[in-house]
Amino acid sequence: MDEKRLPFLEHLYELRDRLVRVAIVLAISIVACFPFAQHIFDFVAQPLVSGMKTSPSLHIQTPTEVFFVYLKLSLAAGCILAAPYILYQIWMFVAPGLYKRERRIGAAFVFLGTFFFLIGIGFAYYIVLPFGFAYLLGYAYEREHFSVLERVAGVYNLQVDYSVAQFARAVIKPTIMMEKYIAIVTKLLLAFGLVFELPLVLYFLAKVRLVDHRKLWKFFRYWIVIAFLLAAILTPPDLITQAMMAAPLIVMYLSGIVVAWVVTVRRERREAKESRAMGYDEEDDDPS
Repeated sequence: MDEKRLPFLEHLYELRDRLVRVAIVLAISIVACFPFAQHIFDFVAQPLVSGMKTSPSLHIQTPTEVFFVYLKLSLAAGCILAAPYILYQIWMFVAPGLYKRERRIGAAFVFLGTFFFLIGIGFAYYIVLPFGFAYLLGYAYEREHFSVLERVAGVYNLQVDYSVAQFARAVIKPTIMMEKYIAIVTKLLLAFGLVFELPLVLYFLAKVRLVDHRKLWKFFRYWIVIAFLLAAILTPPDLITQAMMAAPLIVMYLSGIVVAWVVTVRRERREAKESRAMGYDEEDDDPS
């Protein structure tokens, strides 16, 4: 099967079998993560805790909300837990179409795919989310920036008497819903994990000759627009968080161009060497 091309239907059957295996392993991973859902929730809630000045309280609207939130967290954790097996199945599906020397990098593909995925999640968890929540919630806590009276009075070192000025500043108290918070966080964590897979994907596409560094560089200006569009879709509507997601997308794409350049240059050198060798053989066979 590895040495010959499979008919189209056999490819579909193989894809079906591998998808079934992935679904089974994913279901097992979700079930295994569910007993630890409360601990996973405490872990996921830490970026919010670090971004709030007071002890945060997450609210629910229905009695079933906590159960379904734990189920979603188990699903996200199950995807992370099953990521190495999913990458292995992807590699085994595409490996028959590669050369024998290219199939040897299967273990590296699985390892690096898992590594980049976890690096992306870690980048979002430890950098993007705490900074983003602190920045967004700052609008609720730093109310002095919205009081014109206090700014004017501060210039003259005066105290504002709100009873005389008939001006009272509204108090903003964050009321964060549990389900919406978890939906935002899990989407961002998985999105950043996938973003950091981009160099590996471009490496694979360069290996199978679908792209090269020249085509990728020509497409780079369009990718900048795509990066900010994806960031606008996947992140909350503020420029800081969107920029913090668009920047890794652009950096990962540039890294992919470098990787594709290395792959293309090596292949072209190898092919040129083989062509010269074939040319020498033809000259040796020429009776003249």
